[in-house]
Amino acid sequence: NDHHQPQTEKEEEDTTAVSSTTILLPDEFCIGWDINFDEWWTHHPEYVLSEQNTTHQCFVRDISSPKAHFFLNLYTNQHHNTLNCYNYTSRFLWNSGWGADIGNMAIGLYQAYVEKRPFVPSWEFPDTWPFWHYAALKPNGSNPVCESKSIECYFLKFHSCDTINMYSANDIRKIKKLDSKKSYHVRSKGHWWDIPKPYDIWIYQYFHSRAQQWLRHRIVEYIDEQRQYLPPPLVLSSTEEEEQQHPCTVMHVRRGDIILHRKVSYTREYLPISAYLDKLPPERKVANQSRILLMTDDQNAIDEAHEFYPDLHWYYLRRGRYRGTEGGYEEQLPTKNPIEEVVTILATLSIVQQCDGIVRTRSNLADMMAKYIKAAHPQTGKDYYMMGFRYGKNQTRNSDKMLQQELQKVREERNTKKE
Repeated sequence: NDHHQPQTEKEEEDTTAVSSTTILLPDEFCIGWDINFDEWWTHHPEYVLSEQNTTHQCFVRDISSPKAHFFLNLYTNQHHNTLNCYNYTSRFLWNSGWGADIGNMAIGLYQAYVEKRPFVPSWEFPDTWPFWHYAALKPNGSNPVCESKSIECYFLKFHSCDTINMYSANDIRKIKKLDSKKSYHVRSKGHWWDIPKPYDIWIYQYFHSRAQQWLRHRIVEYIDEQRQYLPPPLVLSSTEEEEQQHPCTVMHVRRGDIILHRKVSYTREYLPISAYLDKLPPERKVANQSRILLMTDDQNAIDEAHEFYPDLHWYYLRRGRYRGTEGGYEEQLPTKNPIEEVVTILATLSIVQQCDGIVRTRSNLADMMAKYIKAAHPQTGKDYYMMGFRYGKNQTRNSDKMLQQELQKVREERNTKKE
C-alpha cells in the first residue's frame, strides 16, 4: 500500500460536543470537524448532509421531500417507539461481506418500519462470534474498534431500546420470551432485494450517510488521498453535457472466496476482464479515452487489466487486496485493520457515484453500487449485469484454474502473432 494507513483503533478527536437540546440551528449551515455533532444529528433526522470536505461539513434541513418523510419515520420508529421495545424485531449480523451484512440490516430496518416495531441487530453465532468482524477480527474478536465490537462502533445510535442489547437478542430463530410480560422478538423474514423502490436505495442512504463524525471525516480524508488515482468527475451541469463526455464506467470484479462457499449452488465464477469488457457497448471501452474504475478484491484482476488491455484508462484504489483465494472463506479484511476496510468500503460507495455506469456479476456490494449510481444519474445511469456461466454451472469451484488456462492461451496466441 502506498497511501496513508488509517489507525487500527478509533481515536478520540479533539472536538466540542453539541447535544440535541442545547442548540437551534438554521435550515442550512456548515461547521468544522472540531465540533462533534453526533448526538445532535442522531435526533435531528430532518437534516441531511449537503457537502463534506477536508475542512468542514454542511447540513440542510429537508422536511418536504418523500425521502425526508421516510427518514423521519424510520427515526421515529427506532427512537420514539420505546413502549414497544419488548416486541422488537431483529436480524443477524452474519460476519460475511459488507453487502450481505448491511443488506440484512436494511431489510430488518425496513420491515420493522412497516410493522411499527423497533429493530435491534443481533449476532448469528453469539457463543463463538459475539462481535462483528468489521469491528473486531475473526476468530476471537481481536483488534476491536470499540468496546461493543458491533455496528455501533461506526454509526449513530441505532435505536433507543436501551434495555435490549445484542446479547439478549442472540436466539432469534424462534419466538423467545424475555420477561414476565411475555415479551418476545422474532426474526423478520425476507431479503433485501425484496425492498420496494425507492425505499431500497433510500434505506441504504439513511444507513450509510449516518456514520459517526470521526468516520465521515476519515472517509473524506481517504477520498482526498486517493483522488490522484481516480477518474475526473463527470460534469453534471446538464444531461446533454454529461452524455457528450467520455463515459466513466465502474467495473466490479468480485473474486476472492466466491468459489469457496460450502454450498456449491452458492458459488460463483472467476471471470476474465475480457468478459466484463465484452458486456460493455463500444463507447465505454475506447482506447485512450474511456475511463474505467476497476473495483476489485483481487490484485490479480488489476494485473490482468494492465497486461491485456494497456490502452484503456484503468483507475483503482490503492488499498490492500488478496490474490485469488489466498484469504480463505469469509475473510474479507486483507489488511487485518477493520477501520481501514470500513473506510475503504464507504469511500467506494461515494466514489462510484461519479461514474454513470457499472458492469458487474452477482454481488451484494455491486448491487449497492448499482443503486447508488442510478440514484446519482437517474437519466443516464446504466447497469450492465452479467448472467449465465462462462465455464459451466458445475465448474464454478474450478473457475480460478480455468481462468488461468484461458489467460495463458491468450498469451500464447499473442506471442505467436508477434513471431
